[in-house]
Amino acid sequence: MKPAIQHITFVFIFSIWVTPMLAQTFGAFVRAGDKALAEKEYYTAVRHYEEALSISDNKPAVKFKYAEACRLLFAFEKAEKAYKDVIGSPGSSAEFPLARFWCGMVSRQLGNHDVAKKQFEKYLSANKNATGYYVDMARQQVLSCEFALSHSGTPENAEISWLDKSVNTPYSDFAATKIGDSLFYSSLRFNYDENVKGKEIKLSRLMISENGEKGRIVTGNANKEGFHTANAAYNPDGSKFFFTRCEGGHNEDIRCDIYVKEATAEGWTRPEALPTPINLEGFTSTHPAIGLNPENGMEVLYFVSDRPGGKGNLDIWYSEANEKGQFGPPVNAGETINSIGDEMSPSYSVSEDRLYFSSDWHPGFGGLDVFYIENSVKAESAPLNLGKPINSYNNDLYFSLGSEPLTAFLSSNRPGSLSLSEDYNCCYDIYKLSIFPPEEPPIEDPPTDTMPIVEFPHPEDPEITEVPPVSPPDNGPVPPLDLMLPITLYFHNDEPDSNSVKNTTAFSYDLTYAFYLSLKPTYLRNYGRDDQAATAAINDFFTDEVIAGYNKLESFVARLLTELETGRIIEVSIKGFTSPRAPTQYNYHLANRRISSMKNYFNRYRLGAFKPYLQSGQLKLVETPLGETTAPPGISDNYFDRRNSIYSPEASRERRIEITEIRFKD
Repeated sequence: MKPAIQHITFVFIFSIWVTPMLAQTFGAFVRAGDKALAEKEYYTAVRHYEEALSISDNKPAVKFKYAEACRLLFAFEKAEKAYKDVIGSPGSSAEFPLARFWCGMVSRQLGNHDVAKKQFEKYLSANKNATGYYVDMARQQVLSCEFALSHSGTPENAEISWLDKSVNTPYSDFAATKIGDSLFYSSLRFNYDENVKGKEIKLSRLMISENGEKGRIVTGNANKEGFHTANAAYNPDGSKFFFTRCEGGHNEDIRCDIYVKEATAEGWTRPEALPTPINLEGFTSTHPAIGLNPENGMEVLYFVSDRPGGKGNLDIWYSEANEKGQFGPPVNAGETINSIGDEMSPSYSVSEDRLYFSSDWHPGFGGLDVFYIENSVKAESAPLNLGKPINSYNNDLYFSLGSEPLTAFLSSNRPGSLSLSEDYNCCYDIYKLSIFPPEEPPIEDPPTDTMPIVEFPHPEDPEITEVPPVSPPDNGPVPPLDLMLPITLYFHNDEPDSNSVKNTTAFSYDLTYAFYLSLKPTYLRNYGRDDQAATAAINDFFTDEVIAGYNKLESFVARLLTELETGRIIEVSIKGFTSPRAPTQYNYHLANRRISSMKNYFNRYRLGAFKPYLQSGQLKLVETPLGETTAPPGISDNYFDRRNSIYSPEASRERRIEITEIRFKD
């Protein structure tokens, strides 16, 4: 089995074979341990070797096999001690050349990076002229140890909380995906064969926990007897459901295929395996994740495979859909992402065009760390480590963003996870992350602001009332409706409903407007800073454009209501725009949500004064979502250049809707 190939279905496939141990000799225990190790019965192998070593503890060959079984069982403390005993024995370098390498690997999993680094350096010193996987990996592990040591004091960027026993069990629970109030995940706790006595072999099933309630098996035809079923993933609009089926029950090498179900008017279709070459006979295809190509808005399937043409063991591949929704030939994600090690559990963020994944190669804190990379289809920059506490000294993977802003889910076998034994970290639990927003630079003498800072309220909060408008100046008689146009109205970045591909929102424009005004000090901090001209530009933008636009809207709708009361049939055209910071397809949905907020504003106005006219068709709102297609050149779309891509007046002017035209149909 390739290194870490046990993670194909994600987890260590735990099984126990209880063998009577009474009245056995040293040799019998060793032979029984060897047999169990060959059959990947690591728990049983550890027990047999421990019995043998209790009889005779000075056998380096047995101690090395014991260390191997402990490592494969994730009993890292026992493994580290056993490897050190082997290393200290005469002639160990020649007889057990990988003892230092594996001692370094388990020391890293325990957070002993100083110890691990020394072991890797000594291994490399003893193999100066050697080449190959272990030498390359040892060099990379030295870099990882240096990374972990240099980042030991780095402030944590999230709060991590363990999901309780309604989801987590002593077996492995993993691959959580939040859709609305439902948490889909996988659990490796179901019996493979009830008829085999003395042996406990487990299969994974797709699970769902609704509104925080106890998880239950997903109904329907996704789960199948005799197969591991795991790794649920939806496409952005929720019309397709992808998952993995894997064969190999009793610790054989696991081989997986990706399946899909599609939503129809009659319900969900039966699962269908994706065609060749997505699924490839003799090789595994797993860990599906769906993204969007920012250039054309077409779906992209990311997945993990050990097929030929990769860079190492498990690689991330992607396949782009055509206009018919059919996925094309898989393409390796390239050496920027993939390595000679393992890359797995991809997850795509539509709003960021960011691919998250886990790797045991790129510099990190532990075994598998979570990384991300920008411009996922054409990645060029090096992956970035997500830092602590998202990453730990153990294995951290299956990172996925939650349905609420600044939340995510993660699977890990870090300390605190439930396990079948306190001696080893065999099993994975699901954790929820509350991610801290990026810190903003402090300012001296923050400017005063006449608008109070308010929190963005939830649209279904029963205490929400109409937001009082800023009273427009008395400039005499109100002009005719057509002369009041165009009216331009502005939004904060990625609002309403950030990080969403929905076309509608429950928020109305008056709420988003109040929220936007509350952020004016933030805009002054991030764009104005110590630059007087920049500070003046922000003040002018909020006064002359944001507030003035809302005042014009209030005057317009008051006059519009008067005209409707006379019986006139009126059509109002609304266009939605975005800045170019996110992918094109994502921005199209965002522009739709902004128009939706204006429709909600009309429905809320004066406790529903426009509703009868909208329902009868006397008032019609015509929508045109343009996304960023009309954004002028030069607007920053650099994700890391927050000052210019979010807070500048130029970028802010692109995040808008416009009431552009009014037609009288009578």
